[in-house]
Amino acid sequence: MSREAPATDTEPIADAEAGALALDRDDAGNDVGSVLGDDPDADDDADLLPAAAPALPGAEVLRRLEAAELRHDRPPLHPGDAVRVHATIREGDRERVQVFEGILIALKHGGNRRTITVRKTSFGIPVERIFPLHSPLIAKIEVVRSHHVRRAKLYFLRDRKGKAARLREKRR
Repeated sequence: MSREAPATDTEPIADAEAGALALDRDDAGNDVGSVLGDDPDADDDADLLPAAAPALPGAEVLRRLEAAELRHDRPPLHPGDAVRVHATIREGDRERVQVFEGILIALKHGGNRRTITVRKTSFGIPVERIFPLHSPLIAKIEVVRSHHVRRAKLYFLRDRKGKAARLREKRR
């Protein structure tokens, strides 16, 4: 495949993916840079240019970048699951793994921003923690039990105490 030079007095300077940069001369004889194919009247230049790759929308670019950050070693999680989250805690120059076990009451967001809210009662005091699901500080997540629930968010458990806060376990 050979390219023909345009019929004008232009000299090609560079050949880019989007088009060839050329020097044009205006009426005064000054060099004016232009990209071939920009002139709407010059349809004969269109066959000289390679087909440009379609530009990706911004959301698609972000989705591809975030897909590389996802952790695929996570189990499928659902509201009502009793989970054990092994979180890495940094104390000064030491690191240790702290286990947080409770009921998963909410899953929020999507992609690598996905978070889970886990609720437990520790010595009679209710404690909730929000964990980023794909964080490198989460060593492991285990599903201990699954419960039958009919809600996506189990915030009603915040108002219940003792036996009233129990959930019915799923049959396997």
